[in-house]
Amino acid sequence: IYVYNYYYNLDTATSITDNTTISDAGGDGTYVYSYYNGHDVGNSLTINRNTIQDVGANGIYVYNYYYNLDTATSITENTISDAGDDGIHFSSYYYNGHDVGDSLTISNNTIQNVGDDGIDVDFYWSNLDESVTISDNTIADAGDDGIYFYSYFYNGYYGDPDGPGHSLTISRNDIDRVGGGGIDVYFWDDYRDTSVTIADNSIRDVYGQDGIAVYLDDVGHLLGSSVTINGNDVANVFGAGIEVDVYNYYGAATVTIADNTIDQSGGDGIDVYTDSATTLSSSLGGPTLDNVVTNVGGSDADLSGGFSGSLQVNGVSVP
Repeated sequence: IYVYNYYYNLDTATSITDNTTISDAGGDGTYVYSYYNGHDVGNSLTINRNTIQDVGANGIYVYNYYYNLDTATSITENTISDAGDDGIHFSSYYYNGHDVGDSLTISNNTIQNVGDDGIDVDFYWSNLDESVTISDNTIADAGDDGIYFYSYFYNGYYGDPDGPGHSLTISRNDIDRVGGGGIDVYFWDDYRDTSVTIADNSIRDVYGQDGIAVYLDDVGHLLGSSVTINGNDVANVFGAGIEVDVYNYYGAATVTIADNTIDQSGGDGIDVYTDSATTLSSSLGGPTLDNVVTNVGGSDADLSGGFSGSLQVNGVSVP
């Protein structure tokens, strides 16, 4: 299925639903391209309840390119198997979402046996106020990452300073047998307050990298950024169970790691590097919640850089 919305189509609503089987395609199973659209109240795109199998590239590929305003995308309840690249790939490039921002929901999809990432979401260059939810997906046998999120270069820079900034929630996903990392999140050079929540995911058999990894570099220029990683079950990973790196040159950050269970990691159980503008915590607003770490190749918790606060690991406050 190929959908092409090109140049100044106002407020387009596209729905791709209930296709029984899309199979044996040399390229993408479903491809949607949008250029310079939605200039009144925005565009909406719904892709749900499709079965896609045996495709040479991505199962589902959505590409918003240049000045699409306020795009709401929902990708839900699809079954994708045997794709040569990503199961689901969403890319927003250059100056999208300039009124109230873009929203993206990817939920309740089943993805199995794909050549690259289970779910890959990318925002490049001057996209404003991203709101992304990736939840309740089942991903197995991905060649690289289970879930990969990447936001790079001036996203949020030109927006309303009182706007919501970036919001990313990755929750209740089941990820098993992946060749790269379980969940990888990168925000680089975005100049905007960033909120990341990774909660209640089950991640097992990660053969190439960390169970959960979050990197923030040069974000949080107004009110600061937050990373919350809680309630995750991580087992049998090649690298660290949880890794967080934060470099905030102009803003502040709060990193909360609480109530996670990590068993059998080749590296550290929890590995955090932060700068002096970061506060660490294992509280979600109430009492301190312990992280349980067992059978790891490195330290239970390795915290470095300049920071304030502490984490609770195996009943001990660290450092």
